[in-house]
Amino acid sequence: MRLMVHIMLIALLAGAVPATAKEHTERYTYEKGSYFDTDIAWRVLKRSLGTVPNDLYHIAAAPFRNPARTLKYSALVGGIIAFDRPITTFYQQHIEAPLDIYKFPQIFKKTSITKGADGWLVYGSIAHYLGGFALGDEKSQVTAIMAMKAMSYSYLFDHLLLKSLFGRRRPKNDLYHDTDPNPTHTSDPHDFSPFQPIHFHAEDGRTSLPSFHLTMYFSMARVYAEMYENYWLPYGALALVFASNIRGHHHWVGDMVAGAFVGTMIGHEVVKNYRDRYHRTKQSNLQIIPSTKGVGFSYRF
Repeated sequence: MRLMVHIMLIALLAGAVPATAKEHTERYTYEKGSYFDTDIAWRVLKRSLGTVPNDLYHIAAAPFRNPARTLKYSALVGGIIAFDRPITTFYQQHIEAPLDIYKFPQIFKKTSITKGADGWLVYGSIAHYLGGFALGDEKSQVTAIMAMKAMSYSYLFDHLLLKSLFGRRRPKNDLYHDTDPNPTHTSDPHDFSPFQPIHFHAEDGRTSLPSFHLTMYFSMARVYAEMYENYWLPYGALALVFASNIRGHHHWVGDMVAGAFVGTMIGHEVVKNYRDRYHRTKQSNLQIIPSTKGVGFSYRF
């Protein structure tokens, strides 16, 4: 029952965050080719790689394109941070503890990227792409590649940049009793030290804000939600993945809400940029233009 409530809360949060899929009124028709259709696969790969510079620019610029919306969500996160000790204490007692009941098994134990739930996301996206390639399904290939791009951008913008920018210390595992054997954890939610060195791997120090896992999970779920116009399945899967080893995340609630907002923005920008490129490339490059002097030709590169 508690897990179902957890799923519903995440789905409701997903509907509240900015850049909803409802902004897209145009429908996109993806091809269904033959089995192992290399032409479709090549076009998908070329468009996906071609949007990387635009993805990076638009993700970085997104907070400035709508400053009022950015201010609203920043104020929400700031308000949670202001009262994060009682909020996170309640979360640890009434959400973490009841849901700390299972862990996804590791797929390959020797590589850090495949630990627990993360490995299921990585290899699940790869399997989705390979299935799309085998069936000649353009939409499946596009969605899987965009999900993997969203995962990569989450690592870049969240793990490498934002965590170092804020330098927030992680909370103690048991804020109610104010105990934790790890000396790097704190009971002070306002323990910030900006502009910390970049950490390429997970650290217990000042790497709490935003939550990288929530950023990654929400960015990937957003891709699937917008591509398939369904919220409950991707965000329900997100909740199941997040609940796996839920105590292992070591985050304040403010970190997790911030990660949800950042991840949603990343996932939306990835889909939007691909669709913009898709729309342009679907238009014919060669145009025949009638004129009083005959017929003219225009070719767009």
